[in-house]
Amino acid sequence: QDAQFEICCMTLNVAMWYTKHAAYVASKSSTPSDKDALDVHKSLRMAAGMFKHVMDVEIRKLNEVKLPPCSDINEKIIAAYYFSCMGEFHEITAARAMNAKQDNILISSISNQISQYFEMGGQQLSTLDEKIVGQWRMYFGLKSKFYLAEV
Repeated sequence: QDAQFEICCMTLNVAMWYTKHAAYVASKSSTPSDKDALDVHKSLRMAAGMFKHVMDVEIRKLNEVKLPPCSDINEKIIAAYYFSCMGEFHEITAARAMNAKQDNILISSISNQISQYFEMGGQQLSTLDEKIVGQWRMYFGLKSKFYLAEV
C-alpha cells in the first residue's frame, strides 16, 4: 500500500509540474508564439492524461488508506484537476481557432465543450468542504458561464 500511495503521489506531482510548466510558458510573453502555444497544449494534455490515469487505475489499487476528504488523492479532487486541464487544453484550441479565423460554428462547438468541462469540474467539488474548495468552485463556475456565453 505504501508503494502504491507513492506511485499515486509521484504521478500527481509530475502532472502538477506539467500544469505549472504550462502556466509558466503561457505567462512568459503577452503574445505567445505558436511554439509556446503548442508547448502549453502538450503540457496540459500530458497533465490531463496523468490525472486520468491516477483517477482510473492507480487510486483503485489503494484499499485501506484513509485520507482527509479534501486531500489531493481524493478522487473528486483528481477529477477536478483533470477537468480543469481538459478545459484549459481546449481553451488553447479555441484561441488558435479564433486566430486562424476558423468557422464560428467550430469555435462555438469548442466553447460549448470547454463550458461542459468546467461545469463538470465544479460538480466534482460540490460535496466537499466549501471553506476549502469554495474559491475553486467559483473559478469553475465563472469559466463555465464565460464559455457558455461564448456559445
